[in-house]
Amino acid sequence: MEEAWTARRQKLVHDYAITAWMVSPIPEVMADAINNRNGAHVDAVDRLVVKLLVSPQATDSDFERESNKVLLQFWKEHEAFHSKSGHYATRGHIWNSEYLTGNKSHVWHKQNTLPYFPTLGKIGMLLCSKILL
Repeated sequence: MEEAWTARRQKLVHDYAITAWMVSPIPEVMADAINNRNGAHVDAVDRLVVKLLVSPQATDSDFERESNKVLLQFWKEHEAFHSKSGHYATRGHIWNSEYLTGNKSHVWHKQNTLPYFPTLGKIGMLLCSKILL
């Protein structure tokens, strides 16, 4: 079994899958991400957030400035999401939504994240709407 995983790992564990794992609102997945994330996972998320949200046509200095701005905002929003603080604490009912099952996490992010946290909301909607494996 371990040989099969090792042979397929590179195709299964990529920036899109890691980021989807890190922004999933499904309670079991959130707990796993909180307990098992590491620096390599954070680096993968950084790469993908920049790839998806920063214009590649920007000049070098604008690209760097925009990348820093987007990443700072994303991680601020992500911290509130994972700690269930701020907006996520005051709306406790959202953690019992029917959208946390049946591959509808993207709808959950559309309703509960995007209006308050646009950077995380865009990433959550994009990545939780895909079957990544």
